[in-house]
Amino acid sequence: MRFRASIAPALPALCWACVLFCVLLSAPARADRIEEQIDRLEEQWRQALIDGNRNELENILDEDFFYNTAIGTRVSRASLIRDITSGTVKIRQVTREPALIQMYGDVALVSGLTRAVAVIQGQEQTVLSRHLHVWVHRGQHWKLAARQVTPVTERK
Repeated sequence: MRFRASIAPALPALCWACVLFCVLLSAPARADRIEEQIDRLEEQWRQALIDGNRNELENILDEDFFYNTAIGTRVSRASLIRDITSGTVKIRQVTREPALIQMYGDVALVSGLTRAVAVIQGQEQTVLSRHLHVWVHRGQHWKLAARQVTPVTERK
């Protein structure tokens, strides 16, 4: 009886300690699942560009999305969707290399290398570039909020 009386005040704290321990153990697994989800979204983005799929682009891109291009121009969400779906820019192929995904709470940064073959105003171009994508968690969904591209000299 004396043992029960001495441990009774500590039980709530022990219960919370167990809950916290379980949460901490699950955090790396949850981060891995989110990184896998972001990688799938990167692939959906790539495919939506190739397909010129307006619905997919609208679903993927955040309302405040912007794209800083390799030539220093800033492209809005509406302009990108219009150019891709109208055929002004036709993406024929995009090859992705494995990307680095870093999580910061409700923000994911993706640094990757891509080779794209595109027809821009009737002229075919092949571009190797490093990109930085900023994904933000909005409600129940991840959205691409920003894209920055830097051209890369061909590797030998």
